Amino acid sequence: MKKLLIVLMTTTAAMSLAVTAEAADKLKACWVYTGPIGDFGYSYQHDQGRLDVE
Repeated sequence: MKKLLIVLMTTTAAMSLAVTAEAADKLKACWVYTGPIGDFGYSYQHDQGRLDVE
């Protein structure tokens, strides 16, 4: 039983690696601000991250 489980897990892992991934056209992201950007808190750091992504 253990050998069968190991064989099935190995086969599943090998098959999942064989699948090729296709690149998406363009990644879409959304930022939700919970407060003003100028408060130098959570929203400010989110905006800094958004600027780095651009």
